[in-house]
Amino acid sequence: MYQILCGIRHLHKAGIIHRDLSVSNIVVDKKSQLKIIDLGSSRPETDSQNITGYVGTRYYRAPEIVLGNDEEKHESNMRYDRQVDLWSAGCILAEMILGKPLFPGTNNFEQWNTIVQVVGSPKEDFVRTLSEGIRNFVAQSKKYDPRLWTEIIPDSSFPPESEQRQCRLPQCSAQAARDLLSKLLVIDPVNRLSVDKALEHHYVSWQNEPGELENETNPVQFYNGYIEQLELTANEWKALIFAELKQYELMKAQGNESLERKHECEKCIKYRCDCTECTKMDLEKLLK
Repeated sequence: MYQILCGIRHLHKAGIIHRDLSVSNIVVDKKSQLKIIDLGSSRPETDSQNITGYVGTRYYRAPEIVLGNDEEKHESNMRYDRQVDLWSAGCILAEMILGKPLFPGTNNFEQWNTIVQVVGSPKEDFVRTLSEGIRNFVAQSKKYDPRLWTEIIPDSSFPPESEQRQCRLPQCSAQAARDLLSKLLVIDPVNRLSVDKALEHHYVSWQNEPGELENETNPVQFYNGYIEQLELTANEWKALIFAELKQYELMKAQGNESLERKHECEKCIKYRCDCTECTKMDLEKLLK
């Protein structure tokens, strides 16, 4: 779970929302090193308003996507942001513990009912923020009280405390897991745990080596979506991908500061630059 959250943090630092986190998009090698894959549905966070709602494997879709999704038009009628990835992370954690999906819905209506049957119906202050059509749907839906997390994740889901102490994993308890899930699986994204706060939670924070997060390799640049508008040949795309990978390897080997490149531009504020003008200059250099 710690590695999943680190991967989400890296994406969010680059301004990217994954939007399709699920157990199928998490791979682990024989050394237990984890990678997040399949960024086909990912988008820049600046595009979070009015982007398609038909994203995310259904069981892992955040409530704001479920509520705003028009399944016929494949459009979203509700804004969402990076917090959708934290909901998905909570669903993945629950599935790792239970061995089955926590919210197995077959359509949007059933998915919403499955969610509220577990975490309870949303509070009025969240409902008031919804558009009229969605607000009416929520108001007319059956109301549920939240289930106790001790019922959903019983102590028997984890090894006995004696075994945990023997394996030196005292923080990986059912109680800690329940607490983290209760803060990730929150309907209102404003009150949902951020990725930085999730990494501070005691269920995963014990894996954080001193200075690990502070000294991690930064994204090459803040993603602005400009490259999506380019029309390049297959060989040009290959050249760009190869050059980006080599640059990242160098940054990782030599440290973040050594290869930071700044153009003479007022918008250069972090990493290299996230402005369109400087991105064009970078692409031109890579293609040459």
